[in-house]
Amino acid sequence: MAICELLGAPLEDRELPRGWSERISSAQGGDDARAAMGEFMAYTSASGRLGGTPKP
Repeated sequence: MAICELLGAPLEDRELPRGWSERISSAQGGDDARAAMGEFMAYTSASGRLGGTPKP
């Protein structure tokens, strides 16, 4: 949550990274981990999401 705040994620999206993180780091990995990484990358590259200048 703190990282989301520093990166400027909207409040309604702050639980998304937790799910991606759990799926990416799962012991099984595989297709689900790759899918979660793709979702995360798509989210962060979308118009203005988690982009810009981090807050000090």
